[in-house]
Amino acid sequence: MSERLVFCERAYTVLRNGEPLPAIARWMRPEPDQNDWRCEWSLTIGDNAPVWDYAMGVDSTQALVLALSIASVKLHMLAEPIFWFEEGDDLGLPTNGQTAADLRAERAARHTYAGSEPRADPVRR
Repeated sequence: MSERLVFCERAYTVLRNGEPLPAIARWMRPEPDQNDWRCEWSLTIGDNAPVWDYAMGVDSTQALVLALSIASVKLHMLAEPIFWFEEGDDLGLPTNGQTAADLRAERAARHTYAGSEPRADPVRR
């Protein structure tokens, strides 16, 4: 893989202990990877190091769309509230037919167990 080139990015806000922190999602330019295409993306919350992930596609467009879709699900699944403009918004990313409310309900069901603490963020690989 060559040098990472930011293709697009979006600034979100994460609420950690009631305090807003910047959360920057960045998608790299899709690049060939053997017979397919790879699109890496990262999420940086506050002063933390970026957390990286990627999607593969048959062409550059599919790789980018899948990276946006994966990011959407993983961002909605964060243990902490995250929003683009206001709490509860859809983050402006593909949701494959699910609404922000659907994703939040899934997050609550997966991350909360009879009084237990939420599990670790699924963005981390």
